[in-house]
Amino acid sequence: MIAWIKGILREKQEDSAVVDVGGIGYRVFLSGRTLRELPPEGEVVELKTHMIVREDGIQLFGFHEEEERQVFLALLSVNGVGPKLSRLILSGISPKQLVQAVVQGRSERLEAIPGVGKRMAQRIVVELKGKLETIFHGRELEAAQMGGEMDEGAFRDVVSALTNLGYNLSSARKAAALARGRLKGEVSLEGWVKEALRVLGA
Repeated sequence: MIAWIKGILREKQEDSAVVDVGGIGYRVFLSGRTLRELPPEGEVVELKTHMIVREDGIQLFGFHEEEERQVFLALLSVNGVGPKLSRLILSGISPKQLVQAVVQGRSERLEAIPGVGKRMAQRIVVELKGKLETIFHGRELEAAQMGGEMDEGAFRDVVSALTNLGYNLSSARKAAALARGRLKGEVSLEGWVKEALRVLGA
């Protein structure tokens, strides 16, 4: 299994790049996002990779960031999603936007990507629910759950208040994030805590 590749970038194409490693040219399939991150041809490039072996050949997929590779692998676990569709999805949405869409159950965000229909988008959201927590932790997952950025200081205060009431840290963090997502605009610390308690009592 080839886990990463480093060499001279010889050629860029619409969906891939050729990397010269010791005189051997490796074609690596890339998302549009990773293609945009490539250096100019002739310069050194290093990519994280995932190799797929099939009866009709071997394909190498490359990624600029580890998060993108992990999301690619998660997408492959979805019934009906192959490497080509996974690459297309990651060309149309960033890993963080994908986790946000899944956590919030917003399949319409995936439907907007060429090649992904309504049924497939819904399947991706359902089957990846919970799986992406191993890729995105803590702050990023909480931001995804509430749909954007949050005041970290206030968030910690709400979590602290909940743990002081006897709730465990994990439950308190999830409840605080979900509660903030339900509250629009400016919100007081008291209002945030009350909404989190409603979440925990649901």
